[in-house]
Amino acid sequence: MGARRRPQVWAFDVDGCLVDLLGGASLRPYARELLGALRADGIRVVLWSGGGADWARAKARQFDLLALVDGCYGKPGRGPDGRWTTGHMPAWHQPAVCVDDSPAEAPLAVRVIGVRPYLAPNPYDRALFDVLSGLARGGSRTGRGRGPRASGLAGAEFDEEADGVG
Repeated sequence: MGARRRPQVWAFDVDGCLVDLLGGASLRPYARELLGALRADGIRVVLWSGGGADWARAKARQFDLLALVDGCYGKPGRGPDGRWTTGHMPAWHQPAVCVDDSPAEAPLAVRVIGVRPYLAPNPYDRALFDVLSGLARGGSRTGRGRGPRASGLAGAEFDEEADGVG
């Protein structure tokens, strides 16, 4: 019998990625569907926020996402390269994939899916729909799929240079 593989973890930034940046009163369209699809595929989902773990948890509670989230974390520090670090997260919540509206600040050791900032309520925003579509093409295990550029989708950006894990 082979060794059991640890489930993959996807970390989602809160403000500007899942929740509107200017008021924090609107959940980005397709957020719930994307988190649910990941969970259904056996992927662990964590939220992390520059506002801290309590802020991330409060937003998850506000938008009734707690059942879809395995953990909430802050972004307490940056490494010498100026990028956020994940060393404060336990091993079972170390992300393989980060979805963030500031992809240049995501750790280099993860697969990064950059989405344009969600500034204010916009029912026509499709950035997370594009990520969800990538899952339908088989990209959930690696965060890869065909990628939005290859398929002509413009809402998400799969950062090819941040492919340290996968």
